Amino acid sequence: MKKLGIAVITQIAYLILKAISASYRYRYVGIDNIKLAQKKSPHHSFILASWHQNLMAGILAQGKNRKKLSGMASRSKDAEVIARVASKLGIWVVRGSSRNQSGVDKGGKEAKNQMVEYLKQGISASLTIDGPKGPAKKAKAGALDLSRKTGSFIIPYFAVGEKMWTFNSWDQFRIPKPFTKVIVFYGKPFLVEASAQGELFQKSAEELNHLMNMSESELSESFNKWDSLERENKWATFC
Repeated sequence: MKKLGIAVITQIAYLILKAISASYRYRYVGIDNIKLAQKKSPHHSFILASWHQNLMAGILAQGKNRKKLSGMASRSKDAEVIARVASKLGIWVVRGSSRNQSGVDKGGKEAKNQMVEYLKQGISASLTIDGPKGPAKKAKAGALDLSRKTGSFIIPYFAVGEKMWTFNSWDQFRIPKPFTKVIVFYGKPFLVEASAQGELFQKSAEELNHLMNMSESELSESFNKWDSLERENKWATFC
């Protein structure tokens, strides 16, 4: 795809997403979990961990907070527009992905190192922890390793619409329909100890999966409490 074509598609996609996001009615659950993770982290940063199916809603739900978040996109041509749109929305985008089936590194190590530096600078991270190709709803090592290396807590993160389109893809990708209610849910902070290796590291992955499942179940009950939910997505501010 030529550069001009990419630029045009990027701008169109950006404007469409901004319009869709403006139509959503957001409410927030677990803001205190964010503040607790910020307080306990040595760098006041944290790692938002979501499933790949919630990628789009998760990005849009952060509004102005996107300027405090880094995210990862692969170096493939297919991901070029996604990376550019995310950058226009304010996210600190790093490019790279995990090794392919042949064991060839596709920039994942370099990208992870950049995210470590961002976390140490107080810029939090947002990752789809079962991406980019699954298996769905099974946490990979990336977010766990970032937590271990930086002391930043992982926060289970969901942005789910009351009414959504669901696609027939490996992750059952979901997009909240325009004008629907969207709950943004932050689960309990989870830290991977710096000493976690081998079986202990694997146990951390299992615990994170369990925490993600519990958070998703709790979120589904939140629509019944809509009127009592937080209206502001306000994180703590540190000098």
